[in-house]
Amino acid sequence: MVLLYSQKLKVISIMQNENLSKIMSHALRHRPEDYNLKLSDDGWVSIDELVKGIRDKVSGYSNLVDQDIIDVVAKAIKKRHQISSGRIRALHGHSVEIGGDNMSAIPPGKLFHATAQKYLKEIKVNGLNRMRRNYVHLSTHKQGAIEVAEKKYKRIVLLQIDATMASEDGILFYNNDENLTWLCDHVPSKYISIPIEG
Repeated sequence: MVLLYSQKLKVISIMQNENLSKIMSHALRHRPEDYNLKLSDDGWVSIDELVKGIRDKVSGYSNLVDQDIIDVVAKAIKKRHQISSGRIRALHGHSVEIGGDNMSAIPPGKLFHATAQKYLKEIKVNGLNRMRRNYVHLSTHKQGAIEVAEKKYKRIVLLQIDATMASEDGILFYNNDENLTWLCDHVPSKYISIPIEG
């Protein structure tokens, strides 16, 4: 495939944004201390501090400015970060302990989660557990769940969660991502099935 010069610049720009987004997520979700960051109880930090942390700790980002961070968040198709009043936080996916302002909400009828096929037998017995993260992550769309899993595993299985029944039985669901991603502490196996394509 031959790319025109303008197309090449666009591809490079997209890749740079994706790389920066991953660095931001690493800093805000998993290892803030590696970037000399101290998150607030609900995960916020000033954009200035994040920029300084990335500049100091990541090779190739010495010219990073606040606007670069703001542009990545604004252009992202999948909303991983939130900006407000000069501060930024990751919306979900934390492995560090944060308080958060999640309020339980009534989820849509069906939610989806994709994972490696090798975990299916264990899930049928023990359900979905949060593992090293603070919550189990569920998607409102099949494709969204599949795309997340495909980044980590070669052979995946799509799971469907009867969120209505789980919610009626007292399982709490949280949402802070414009209804795209829902969070849960644990999903027992009785609410999980493999959707039939049709």
